[in-house]
Amino acid sequence: MNFYARFLELLAEAGVRHVFGIPGDALNPLTDAMRKQDAVRWIRTMHEEGAAFAASGAAKLTGRLQVCAGTVGPGALHLLNGLADAQKDRAPVIAIMGQVPQRDRGSDYHQEIDLRRAASAIAEHVVEVEAAEAAPHVFVEAIHHAISRNAVSVLIVPAEVGKSSVVDVPVRLLRPDELGVLHAPAAVIDEAVRLLDDAKAITIFAGEGSRSCADEVLRLAEHLRAPLIRSLKAHDLYPDDHALVCGELGVVGSRRAVEAMHHADVLLMIGTDFPYREWYREDAHVIQIDTRAQVIGRRSPRTLPVHAHAASAVEALVGRIKARHDGSGGSGERGGVLARVWSHFEDKVEHEPRADGALRPQAVVHALAEAAPNDAVFCCDTGTSTVWAARHLHMKRGQRLTFCANLGSMAYALPAAIGSAVVAPGRKAIALCGDGAFHMLMGEFLTAVDLELDLKVVVLDNSSLGLIGLEQESEGYPRAMIGQHNPDYVAFAAACGGTGFRVEELDALRETMTRFLSCNGPAILAARVASDELIVPPSISLSQAWSFGLARARELFGAPGTREGTHADPRT
Repeated sequence: MNFYARFLELLAEAGVRHVFGIPGDALNPLTDAMRKQDAVRWIRTMHEEGAAFAASGAAKLTGRLQVCAGTVGPGALHLLNGLADAQKDRAPVIAIMGQVPQRDRGSDYHQEIDLRRAASAIAEHVVEVEAAEAAPHVFVEAIHHAISRNAVSVLIVPAEVGKSSVVDVPVRLLRPDELGVLHAPAAVIDEAVRLLDDAKAITIFAGEGSRSCADEVLRLAEHLRAPLIRSLKAHDLYPDDHALVCGELGVVGSRRAVEAMHHADVLLMIGTDFPYREWYREDAHVIQIDTRAQVIGRRSPRTLPVHAHAASAVEALVGRIKARHDGSGGSGERGGVLARVWSHFEDKVEHEPRADGALRPQAVVHALAEAAPNDAVFCCDTGTSTVWAARHLHMKRGQRLTFCANLGSMAYALPAAIGSAVVAPGRKAIALCGDGAFHMLMGEFLTAVDLELDLKVVVLDNSSLGLIGLEQESEGYPRAMIGQHNPDYVAFAAACGGTGFRVEELDALRETMTRFLSCNGPAILAARVASDELIVPPSISLSQAWSFGLARARELFGAPGTREGTHADPRT
């Protein structure tokens, strides 16, 4: 049996139905094997980075193994950014990388790259298949590693190995539903119960690792009357309309989450490894539940390690912890000028018009949340769009949202939405992009058109790299080199074979959003939004306030180079 034919059989047995990628010389045996079967379908993208992001987005949505492929040299290297996203966000993905013939290795052969070294900087499991005889075992190990570790496995296949025949050895794959459940020792649960029962104020911080038991975590919060902070990846798990849910922590988050963290003497972390130490209360006791022993305690030295699956640990705790009825789980009062300033921004109605008539980006996100179907899948890009989504994309039960959360790469949303639309064809996939992020892989809109996907792209069009500008100002620098000349997105959508919409005024926003979401096939909505709408952090230091004021003064008085690279809107 052909090398790749056997691999495709095993992938199909593992539940894989698609390979995202671009054909190429070393992958010719793979594409030929795929042509001869119909269990696994080739999804041809415009760029290998798009293929890897599509596989990562599909894996995040479904929790199931996904596959991407790139050929020798640049094809394989283009996969790396999307693979880094999958690895850091714990999405199970296998990448197939073609390699030059073994006889030519080390001779500076055309397109020769040390792919093992390059991939090892990103993926947990990297194997170069040097002999076809090893294939069955290599295949199984790669699949098992990806699904058991929620990680990236990379198989590097030299051209002649991919053409080889393999012995059809019978194997038994481990299915994801056969993976064991990790339970914490009874003594650790006893200690956690004592800490929680003795606490003056408790806050729960829940992340993606609590996805299997989100309802139980909410019931635990209600049992303790404890405020619940969610990680960015858990945005779609814990609804904004629940009285105890405080939103996200950090720059993208809310003042309520900051207060909940500050006033808790015991923090219960469930399936999250929030990396920013400056947002934690330093003297709080932490109970951290996670399956990854290596991450427990690395954010706070006062951590009780609970090495267990979230569902198992929560079940063990919920029946033993004393209920609280006085709201002593943790709250806190707002105070000070900064809190009042934040309250103005946090509580502002999203559709409140600006004095200059410009459209607010948060109004667009709010309208999108209202109009989207109950089973919509949102994929959000990195930039100011991340913040607007975290604060204003209020989720409905049954909807899903994914980010490039831990890597924070631009260009994630569109290809991730393609991957989501491919693996969940009955659901509307929506990419929420800043214009700068969209431009990086905007050619993937052609992929959506080619596949006739029910995919919608919202572009927040402010002709600038908005988040980078805010980062410059927060450090005392005036905005510079962030402007960009945007195309006519309506014409671009039509040129690709899709449908384009444009909105610039608040009065037309709802009606345009409804038409956009209800049209057939791929579509782009370009929302011309204000470029100076401020993102106010939930907590501001005096040094940050000083730096921001200094930057604005430099902009006002025309510091050399200020606004360099800013382009006029071609439509005005």
